[in-house]
Amino acid sequence: MTLFPELIVDFTLEEFLSTSEEIINASILSNKLKRIVSIMEVRIKILQNNRMLMAIETLDNARIKAKTNQNINKNLKALTAEFLDNAPDKQHPTGFTIGASENITVSNVVTGKMFTNTGTVMLSILLYGSNESKLIIVNPAAGVIIPKRWTTLSINNLSETTEGSFDIFLSIN
Repeated sequence: MTLFPELIVDFTLEEFLSTSEEIINASILSNKLKRIVSIMEVRIKILQNNRMLMAIETLDNARIKAKTNQNINKNLKALTAEFLDNAPDKQHPTGFTIGASENITVSNVVTGKMFTNTGTVMLSILLYGSNESKLIIVNPAAGVIIPKRWTTLSINNLSETTEGSFDIFLSIN
C-alpha cells in the first residue's frame, strides 16, 4: 500500500497502517484471554471436585443420621435407589452434545428424573412451546429434576463459542 498511495480511494494510508497496530493489539488481547480461559477451566475442575467432595461428605453424614432419623432414612433410601444402586436393569441417562448457541428439542423425557449439565457451559431448559418465564438455567456440573408434564424439552446452549453436553433420562417405548 505504501508503494501506491495515489491509488487509495476510500481510505487513507494512515487508516490502513493503523489496522496493523489494531491487529497486533487484538492478537495480544486474544492470547491474554486464552490464558484467562485456561485458568478458569482449571478453576471449574477444582470447583467440580470440591462440590463432589461436599456431596460425599453430606451423604456420609446422612448415612450416620439415618440410623436415628426415620425421615432421613427414607430419603436416603430413595436417593440410593435412584443414583447409587448398580442394578443391571436400572435405566441410565442418555448423553447429548449441543453445539454453541444451538437449540435442540428432546422428546420422551422422563419427568421426576435428573437433567444433568455435564459440560462447561450454561444450558437452559424449557417445556417445549411454553412461556419463557418457566425457563430453567442449569449451570455446568449441576442438575435439576425435570418437572411433571415436561416430556418434550427445548434445550439451549447459552454459550456462543463452546459446545455443551448433558445427560437426561428418556422413556423407552
